[in-house]
Amino acid sequence: MSSIRKVRIKIDDLEVLADPEEKVLDVCRRLGIHIPTLCYNPLLPQERPGSCRLCMVAIGKGEKVYYREACKTPVRSGLEVHTNTPDLHSLRRDIVEFLLARHRRNCWDCPISGNCPFVELCRDYDVECLTVCAECPLQGEECLLSQGEICLGPLTYFGCGAPCPKQGHYCFGCRGLVPHEDIIKSAVEVYKSKGIDLQKVVERMELFSYSSEVIEKFCEIAGVRE
Repeated sequence: MSSIRKVRIKIDDLEVLADPEEKVLDVCRRLGIHIPTLCYNPLLPQERPGSCRLCMVAIGKGEKVYYREACKTPVRSGLEVHTNTPDLHSLRRDIVEFLLARHRRNCWDCPISGNCPFVELCRDYDVECLTVCAECPLQGEECLLSQGEICLGPLTYFGCGAPCPKQGHYCFGCRGLVPHEDIIKSAVEVYKSKGIDLQKVVERMELFSYSSEVIEKFCEIAGVRE
């Protein structure tokens, strides 16, 4: 039996006992309370860089609330923690968008496509900055683009679970085309690298897309006509 005297803390209005050496994230995981993480590795529990900042929680109440990384914040007697508030959701959403802005989104040629943690984070926080390629399980020579097929995956919003590529069919862009210029530029480059006819890509876009703005922007960047 442990001789360590436990401290009483409150997490989301639930009073719990914790060991003084525990961090807030440890207690939450023990209780089954979900807090998103990226940089935390449970196999290396002593290494807690807190660099992704996704595990931010609110400490205190009322006007005396401040935000700290759960993976690095030690418990103490009387600590009051909130893990799921509207302000926290907004903060984490901003963090996801920031991380994505700094992330190379070459999802069509990424070894973890189909099992990408960013996909779940974007889905949880309603961030539409990833394409179908991020959730497509087809990689390398299995990629439809590598087979010369005109797939709109590099231009299409993620979120469908990529059932079309799983069945070996084309991605028709049924969820709509991503309007971000950096996504379009990346898509043009990948189509060129795979030897895909850009004019045929435009034809496929016109057949299944409602966004003339994206098509016009693609044509301008790709140097082709509608």
